[in-house]
Amino acid sequence: QLGALSGAAVLVLSSNRINNKAEAYIEYSSGYTLPGGVTSGIAAGEGVSVSADDLAAITSTITLHSAAAAGIGNPFGDPHALAISGAVSMNDVRGGASAYIERAVLSAGGGDVSVTALEDATLSASLESAAETSTEGGLFGGGSEAAINALIATNVVQSEAQAVIRGSRITTTGTADASNGNVRVDAQNTASIDASAVNATTSGGTNIGVTLAFNSIGWAPQNVLFNTVDALIGDPAISSAFGGEVPSGARAYVQDSVIAASGAVGVSARAGADIGSDITNTSEVSAGGFSDASGTSFGLVVSQNKVSSKAEAYIDYNLALPSGVSTGITAGEGVSVSATDNAQIESTITLESVTAAEASAPLIGGASALGISGAVSMNDVRGGASAYIEGAVLSASGGNVSVTALEDARTGALTIRRTG
Repeated sequence: QLGALSGAAVLVLSSNRINNKAEAYIEYSSGYTLPGGVTSGIAAGEGVSVSADDLAAITSTITLHSAAAAGIGNPFGDPHALAISGAVSMNDVRGGASAYIERAVLSAGGGDVSVTALEDATLSASLESAAETSTEGGLFGGGSEAAINALIATNVVQSEAQAVIRGSRITTTGTADASNGNVRVDAQNTASIDASAVNATTSGGTNIGVTLAFNSIGWAPQNVLFNTVDALIGDPAISSAFGGEVPSGARAYVQDSVIAASGAVGVSARAGADIGSDITNTSEVSAGGFSDASGTSFGLVVSQNKVSSKAEAYIDYNLALPSGVSTGITAGEGVSVSATDNAQIESTITLESVTAAEASAPLIGGASALGISGAVSMNDVRGGASAYIEGAVLSASGGNVSVTALEDARTGALTIRRTG
């Protein structure tokens, strides 16, 4: 037996998509008027609550292993082994939560009036792939080993939360001692991606391991080529040119409404987009032979993480107050408008390249080993928090009037390289 050939290949294409939306509202058509003698469309003794929650989520796990082994009993033969492993994974989560009261007249005697929207889109993706080869015999023959591993992972989240009171009349008559009589408008959006990729190659000859990983929140998906170019130039220029930025945000507002609250009036928005990315790319080559031995490994990582997030809270009047009404908002316990954004990225890349070559008879032949590994990483965080009161006439008899905006965008990147 002069030669032996062994080959193995594992390839996976995976696509997971989800598109969710939750909506809750009280709305009166623009041409509708209350019947004669009726002063309130909704009258509640224990409060009114309009709430929309969306929990869109994808959990994806892919594990691949390709192994090829060739062995012969003839030391003059030439065994060949080739292992190929590859995966293309696309996960896309789109979520939305919307709650509002529009063109309504309502009163609450013993409770609060609340409009809340909660969006919690989550994406968890794990991709692991290993390719390995081994040969036995062929000390004097040619022979060859090669392990090739290629991964492309794209994870996208787009989400929005919105809570609104618009064109309405709201009255609460609860008591401060009972902690009610409040009017609350609150929107929260906590989108997150937790992604990991492991690329491992092992052989006695040539290793090639390439990992492309793209994670984004608040950006439309785009093709692998454009993502790669953006990562290489360190700027999402191509995506921006095609209008790809669609901030994952939270918006809460009161507009053109008359509110008389015995308690507090609060408008708040919180956005918290979070990407956690962990990539490991390892290559191990151990070549040996009687007279000649050579080993080569090549590893490359291209990583791109993008977040665009925005929180907006406001009280705004574009129309004049109704006849006989002098104050748009009256609050017995104060008025607060607040927006908070906590966009962040945490990215870790680990590169490991180990090569070894040993010839049993170095005087006859020679031994050589070459290991090359590198990474290109782009992390782009865009955040914003906006809070304001505009065109409003309001009064707060028993509390403060506060307008606050907090922006806390952060990014952390760590690259670890091990060679041997």
